[in-house]
Amino acid sequence: MINILSFTVIVLTSLLLFQRSLHLKQIKHQLEEEKIKNQKLEEQLRKQEPNNPASLVCISEDITKEKKSHQLLQAISLAQSQFIADVNPTILFNDLLQNLLILTESEYSFIGEVFYSKERQTYLDKIYMKARGNNYLETYELTQITWNEKTRKNYDTNAIQGIKFHNLRTLFDAVITERNPVIINHPSTDPRQKVGAIDNCSLNTFLGLPIDQNNQLVGVIGIANCKRGYDQNLINYLQPFLTTCANLIKGYSNERNRQEAEKEKEASKNKLQALLTYSSDIVSIFDREGQLVYNSPAADKIYGFSIEEMQLRRTFYLIHPDDRIRVVKTFSKLLDHPQETVTIQYRYQTKNNKYVWLETVASNQLNNPNIKGIVANSRDISQRKHAQKALQESEQKFRQLTENIHEVFWITEVSKSDPHYRKSVYVSPACKDIWGYDPKDLYENSRQWIETIHPQDQQQVRKELSQKLIKGNFDCQYRIIRSDGTLRWIRDRGFLVKNQTGELVRVTGLAEDITEQKEKEEEIKRLNQQLEERVAQRTAELEMLLNTFPDFVYVVERNTMKILFCNQVFAQGIGFQHRKEVEGKTVSECFPAEVANYLIQQNQQVFNSGETLHLEETISVSEGDRHFDTYKVPLKNSQGDIYALLVTSRNMTELVETKRVLMKKTSQLETANQELDSFCYSVSHDLRAPLRHINGFVNALEQTLINSEIPEDSEVNHYLEVIKKSSEKMAQLIDGLLTLSRVGRCELVYHRVNLNSLLKTAINLLSVPDQSIKFNIGQLPVVLGDAALLQQVFINLLQNSIKFSRGCDPIEIEINTLEDGTIFIADGGVGFDMKYADQLFAAFQRLHSQKDFEGTGIGLSIVQRIVCRHGGRIWAKSVLGEGATFYFKLG
Repeated sequence: MINILSFTVIVLTSLLLFQRSLHLKQIKHQLEEEKIKNQKLEEQLRKQEPNNPASLVCISEDITKEKKSHQLLQAISLAQSQFIADVNPTILFNDLLQNLLILTESEYSFIGEVFYSKERQTYLDKIYMKARGNNYLETYELTQITWNEKTRKNYDTNAIQGIKFHNLRTLFDAVITERNPVIINHPSTDPRQKVGAIDNCSLNTFLGLPIDQNNQLVGVIGIANCKRGYDQNLINYLQPFLTTCANLIKGYSNERNRQEAEKEKEASKNKLQALLTYSSDIVSIFDREGQLVYNSPAADKIYGFSIEEMQLRRTFYLIHPDDRIRVVKTFSKLLDHPQETVTIQYRYQTKNNKYVWLETVASNQLNNPNIKGIVANSRDISQRKHAQKALQESEQKFRQLTENIHEVFWITEVSKSDPHYRKSVYVSPACKDIWGYDPKDLYENSRQWIETIHPQDQQQVRKELSQKLIKGNFDCQYRIIRSDGTLRWIRDRGFLVKNQTGELVRVTGLAEDITEQKEKEEEIKRLNQQLEERVAQRTAELEMLLNTFPDFVYVVERNTMKILFCNQVFAQGIGFQHRKEVEGKTVSECFPAEVANYLIQQNQQVFNSGETLHLEETISVSEGDRHFDTYKVPLKNSQGDIYALLVTSRNMTELVETKRVLMKKTSQLETANQELDSFCYSVSHDLRAPLRHINGFVNALEQTLINSEIPEDSEVNHYLEVIKKSSEKMAQLIDGLLTLSRVGRCELVYHRVNLNSLLKTAINLLSVPDQSIKFNIGQLPVVLGDAALLQQVFINLLQNSIKFSRGCDPIEIEINTLEDGTIFIADGGVGFDMKYADQLFAAFQRLHSQKDFEGTGIGLSIVQRIVCRHGGRIWAKSVLGEGATFYFKLG
């Protein structure tokens, strides 16, 4: 039965291949007729032998086999019809797998095409799958799969959209690898089914069949979950099915390859056409006589002639006369050597009568039946020729430059394959002046350069050369030993030269003699070292000086408010042992929060304004209030930007306290002076009344004695004269005391006073004796003071000089100014003993007898008080018998 069926399949396949127009409905109609015929046959057999059960069983088995054969034939016929009708492969394999499920009573069926990699390894690209009663599914990533109730439920849910199965690869790999059918009726014990796959469920049954054609594996078929399992009889039964699948897979594969080949052919044709259309090169074909047969589109752009115009001209006539003979000879030579290729450069005339440079590669293809001509590929190299000319001119300029500079210009060839390869290509003539060697020596011996380097520098130069060249360039300094043995310093700079592919081919550089520069650098280094030592010394001295200052000194950085520097006094003043504990800390870290905020606000004011801040401030600390006289000076860098500020702060607490006590004492003293002045005024006023009474009674007594007849008594008259003079003396003392009191009480009225004018007025107000007086007056200053009181100073001092110069004739008095502004009045009188100089300006103090020199002893006290109230001081120098000099200087 199987052989007859195989023969029938072969015949039917041949017929179907010649009848592509056969419709699917006809096949279905035939299958229905065959089904009805089989049913009638089965019914007839039952009627003939109703009492023979064994006969019925045999007849039933034959009918079943016949039925299966017809079903298999129908499935194969349908697939072949669909293939002939160019039905979509997905639909074809879906129907084919549906029939396979029916034929094998399975739940799942698979079919996949086997492909081969370049290494001839097999792999599955696309797998078609069908589950009983549902749409087809497909998967591209299969390893293993198990079928169970959950799998079916999942499939029923997603069948309409399609579902991808995984984990089938192990089973299919077994079929592909062994190239034999794989039957698994007990998956739990089969070594090829190692993974429980989805949801920890096992596989029921599985049959995998290889699809071969001409001894080549082209596909695999899989069916699963037949309740009865699978056996060799089923495999034999499915052989025609496998043969049909092989033909279908191979047919689709051939069609796919044909379509791909046509696409590649069309693409190749399009590429060639695009190449000729858009190429900047000219492709030409000439016959044996040199007549143009074909020109590519680039010819119009370069020559300016159309193909028709070119065909009307002799090609060789458009070649430059100087190049024509050479080109003709080359063409003639090419005719005698078929298949040979030549390359030639020449000038060619364009339509606008200009010449372009062409480079032509020509090949003799006269014997090629597809071409039968000379094929020439011509490229416009005019720019290259111009570039070559420019390069020659540039090289000429380059040589003129390199041969006239003092530095050594060099070019070295290197090799990517050999890192140690070095070959000198060019070295400028300056090499002889610097190295003492001729450049030819370096050409002959490339190692001579490295050998001239000082032994102590060679390793470093090699290292820098290898490392820095990788980064693109190098710049190193080293010593060389010249041919005469002298030592020179060299600065060598190198740069990479790469070809069009980016491969390093050369290194070029410039070497210069920097010996003199090095010597200067060493000298500068030595001077810098000396300078650094001096700076360090001066810094130490400055720090020592600042540490000896009683003032706080510190520097605050602008951006961070860090204390960059401070002296020891500041550090100890804010509670630290050493200034190193403070330097580097912020203001907030060194002071309480309230004080720190106050100081930061001041610092920010200086940073923003750029002006020095001077203030007297009181800061509360744990020990009490501290008074400071503070300067905050902005510090600027070379660009004029403020980067920090310098703070100097003097602790004025003791001074302030002393000043406060002094002011209190001064206030008390002023009160006492006022009381004393009041007392003096009161006493002097009260003393005037008795003096008036005494003078009145003395006058009355004198008048009574004159009017009486009592004889004149000389003793009485003497007594009366003594009383009268004593009262007058007493009046003068009272007047002097009142004057001294008024000088202490009156308010000063300051004006600019010309002392020369003031002195003249004072001289005019003097009551002088009948004796000649000579005043020697110098240039006195203009001062700020009370004119009335200063005039009293000059009057009293001049009167004092006149009084004590009474024995001189004439009296000479000098009034002048010293260089420092001190005013002096000098006379040539009797002078005084300097041991009593401290009593000179005391009230009522006299250094001479009242009998010799009259006076009250108050005049110099008045002068001293006036000068002191002007903020000045007064003093005197004298030699007894040689005169005296009084000095005073105003504040």
